[in-house]
Amino acid sequence: MIRFVVITDLHYDYIHDGDRRINELINKIKSEHIDFVISSGDLCHPIEEKGR
Repeated sequence: MIRFVVITDLHYDYIHDGDRRINELINKIKSEHIDFVISSGDLCHPIEEKGR
């Protein structure tokens, strides 16, 4: 059986605890032995303060 996760438009830059949440997501994916992850959107919204 192939196991996969689909995520989209996380925009974790907008959330006050976005770094914690993205790390929890990554750890959960690893612990569940997911075969692959599909990201169908962007991970964040580029803003000047982030140097993008």
